[in-house]
Amino acid sequence: MKLLLTILFCISCSMISLSQENIFILVDISASRGNDPVKSEAKQQVFNLILGQYSANGWIPFHIIDKEIQDLVNSTTKKSLISQNSWVCILPFGNKDTYKRFTIIQNKNNPTDFQNLFNQNYPSAFSDQYTYIQIAEAFTASLAKTYNINEYYMFIITDGLGDQDDTNSKNTYDTFEQNLLLEWNNASSSIVKNIGSLIKSKYFINLRRVTNVKNSQIPTNPNIQPPPVVGDTISQYASIKILTPPEGRKNKEAELKTDNINVNWTCTNCPPGIKFTVMISEYDGGKFRDKRSDLTATTTTFKVPDGKFRITVSAQNFTVDPKSTCIQVSTGNYAFLLFILLLAIAGGIGYKVWNDRRKKNSTKSTNVKANEIFSSNSSISPQSTNSKHY
Repeated sequence: MKLLLTILFCISCSMISLSQENIFILVDISASRGNDPVKSEAKQQVFNLILGQYSANGWIPFHIIDKEIQDLVNSTTKKSLISQNSWVCILPFGNKDTYKRFTIIQNKNNPTDFQNLFNQNYPSAFSDQYTYIQIAEAFTASLAKTYNINEYYMFIITDGLGDQDDTNSKNTYDTFEQNLLLEWNNASSSIVKNIGSLIKSKYFINLRRVTNVKNSQIPTNPNIQPPPVVGDTISQYASIKILTPPEGRKNKEAELKTDNINVNWTCTNCPPGIKFTVMISEYDGGKFRDKRSDLTATTTTFKVPDGKFRITVSAQNFTVDPKSTCIQVSTGNYAFLLFILLLAIAGGIGYKVWNDRRKKNSTKSTNVKANEIFSSNSSISPQSTNSKHY
């Protein structure tokens, strides 16, 4: 019985592993279609499709041959394409080096991690002057190899107006990029299968299925760190600790007298290459908000106005509980007004003293004059009369 249960458990784990899909979302940010509303529609459509909430809304499916995508488009299933621990990447393309601005995460908290990635990193500006798509596609295979991803879906959101590689204005690729292009869609390295499209107003969501061949020669970029390995023991559990500002919580904030806020933290048992995000946001009616991402150092500085703030430090590419502290900033920006107020009070007091003295002196002067007049009148003899009596 124990052996049977073990076998069933292994089969169950195997099925879970097979159902885990990884997704690379490539977004054309060239300016050729301007602010066409269809771009926003495409974004929402990809989001819905991945989460199993697809609704046609005028999009026409074309030659879709992948069973999972077919079931989603035909509403046969509402199952999400991603699951716990799926890798998801958003990679813009346009000018030659735009593909380097990618973001990739492992969906540890499903589907919240995916939703946050999509909402925070899906491109909102479409202003590139060129369209380099082949190098962006080829780079996904390198990323996949770096992160031990053997198979993945690729969603390419584009106006379909062509690749710069097909023109005479293309830039020169470096050795790494040349090798990427050589290995892309190569039977011995990466196998690329077109599995259909969704089309609306000559705008496309092209779908592909990519398989990286084991032990392939796909080059990897040494500047990109592979995923960190999580330790198996409790003693290896990673944790973030904020060193400065001091610990505080709402309604018991740590009080600071400066508007330059230095945030310093440590991350115990965190692997090399981990990246941090630090967010500072004002509350109690304040609107100030600032965010720092892709931090490899454990320190950063914010300049803030007076107010109450929450500071949160979290890890981007590793499972670590985020840490927060609350602060109240009072820089004394009202010192000048207080000085004016004190000056006014001092002036008022000075005026009152002066006025009291003036009145006192005035009264004294009046009394002196009165006394002088009285003394003068007293010194005059009464007029003698020379009247004679007859």
